[in-house]
Amino acid sequence: MPAVAQTLADGTRVEVRAVEPTDTSLLEELLEHLSPASRYHRFLMPMERFNSRQLRNLTMLDHDRQEALVAVDAATGEAVAVARYAAIADDPRTAEIAVAVSDPWQRRGLGTVLLNRLAERARDHGIRRFSGLMLADNSAMQKLMTSIGALISRTEHGTTVELVGRAGWEGSSPRQR
Repeated sequence: MPAVAQTLADGTRVEVRAVEPTDTSLLEELLEHLSPASRYHRFLMPMERFNSRQLRNLTMLDHDRQEALVAVDAATGEAVAVARYAAIADDPRTAEIAVAVSDPWQRRGLGTVLLNRLAERARDHGIRRFSGLMLADNSAMQKLMTSIGALISRTEHGTTVELVGRAGWEGSSPRQR
């Protein structure tokens, strides 16, 4: 997937492209610059450092059953967000998703941009549903996930909640819902 320029509502420009194996240091820098709370929300546990195996798993993708998109600040070249999916083996039309947005870039529409692009890629590969496991108090991610497609189910598991929703709007743009 070639890089696609996107302009956020505040006029900020980012480039969105598929993650490649050479992006290890780019993603490491993004993830290590997240606040401890943002890292905890993304990984559901405290994460201070990322080892080479973890970083390799984040960058070695088949771009079919697994995909990840990175948003890069067009002005600085700095990675500011990443969103990914991984198809569930026993339900190949459903994929688990995860999103990490750099703290200064949160609540600016970047997560929505990434998930909409990710949904397009997912649909191209036969994935129709996204499943997201998140902390029950992560209202921002719950709102983000329900903003990109119709919610199918919500299951609470103590301190976490799993949302399953359609992977986007099935061929229409968000404004045409």
